Amino acid sequence: MRFILLFSLSICFLTTPISAQDESVDSIDQNILIKYVDFSLTPGFPTSTFKDKLDRKMFGCSFTFLKQRDISQMGLLGVQMAYQHLGAVSRIYTDFEVRTGTNLWNLKMMYRYYPDFFFWRIEPFIEAGFGPQIMYSLTTTTFFTDGASDFMFDETNLGLTYMAGFGFTTYLSDGFLFLTKFNIHSSTNMTYLAPREYSSGLPIDNFDLERSAINYFDLHIGISYVF
Repeated sequence: MRFILLFSLSICFLTTPISAQDESVDSIDQNILIKYVDFSLTPGFPTSTFKDKLDRKMFGCSFTFLKQRDISQMGLLGVQMAYQHLGAVSRIYTDFEVRTGTNLWNLKMMYRYYPDFFFWRIEPFIEAGFGPQIMYSLTTTTFFTDGASDFMFDETNLGLTYMAGFGFTTYLSDGFLFLTKFNIHSSTNMTYLAPREYSSGLPIDNFDLERSAINYFDLHIGISYVF
């Protein structure tokens, strides 16, 4: 937690001016503010007390929009919407199927900084963000006779998340870049249903009610578009 807070504060003071960038920036009019749109797949790995409660991998995705805040430097501000699936338990009966799963959504204000150096088509960056997040468990009952479904929220909790990380973009062509980054996340304490392997009863009976900070790291692999 301390690492994330210190890292987040430190990058806000980076003011090194930009003197050169790779093709992804050089191909754009230098008199306009640059914008990035990212989409990535994000396997997640719980750590610390969260790992004690949820000893399994997560999987999700994220969408990010960033805009250069000043034409003289490569500091960008924006937002990121991210999703992680913690796991689910399903059970099929004669006339219907019941599935319970736990999910995590967050919406973060983001700051990203590209230092004034690059290698070939590769540009490194550092970033940080914070914002609200929601953890919820949802039970879906699907009836085989008519295909209708019923939904019920079993547990819902709100919290505040914050993150810091680093990564790089590799220029492809026509404004498209390959994106790779590594983020560390933490949060306020939240209450949630953690899935375990099915043993008996309804799917909801195979979840444990837990409370902890949501600590994890994730790997983002995706595509970025700069314009």
